Amino acid sequence: MKIRSSLLLPQWTNGTAVRLAVTAVVLVAIYAACQAAARRRTTAKVELPKWRIDEIPLSLGPWRGEAVSLDPRLFRATGASADRGITYGNSLGQQVLLDCTIFDKETSGLPHPPKLCYEGNGYHLVAERTVRLRRDDQTTFPASLLTWERKNERLALLFWYQMGNRVLTESNQTAAARWALRGSSSRPALCKFMLQTTLDSPNSAETRLREVAGLLLDSMRAAETEPGPAK
Repeated sequence: MKIRSSLLLPQWTNGTAVRLAVTAVVLVAIYAACQAAARRRTTAKVELPKWRIDEIPLSLGPWRGEAVSLDPRLFRATGASADRGITYGNSLGQQVLLDCTIFDKETSGLPHPPKLCYEGNGYHLVAERTVRLRRDDQTTFPASLLTWERKNERLALLFWYQMGNRVLTESNQTAAARWALRGSSSRPALCKFMLQTTLDSPNSAETRLREVAGLLLDSMRAAETEPGPAK
């Protein structure tokens, strides 16, 4: 029995063929645009913050700090270009650990997110909420306040990421931040700030974290506004 080939092939009209051709052209154009944008982001000059991570002060108001040596394996795993850890203590014996990290490579989300790190180390997330931190110029920005528990250990954690003037706390916010930089020949490095303290009481722990964070922000702003060397 002879089978007509027309039964095996889709019966496209001229209009359908034109629409398919147009769709193919659009898809190719979108792909090319995405590839071009990716190349621009990869070759864009990375702008480091005006403050220097190695000059974060060991003294912040009544808090006296001691540099902490971080595990170099962890440093390499995060893809960070610079990292600094400081344990601050006050006259009451209370402590706040600061971990500041700079990432100069572009990522699709927020690198080394605290949730992934703490959950991977056996901590259980008890509570999470967004708080507002205030700079010395009275502007505010969001930060995440988390409570963790592991056996008899309870911790309070405050963190945020900065990309230039933008503050990020969720990975899904990075797409909008990158889109805002489209066409730019440079992009700011991504900076992560994380502060940890023992959760003796929720209010006391939050107060400590806010105090150290505020003093840290003041020191960074002072470093940014310092006049450069005379030419």
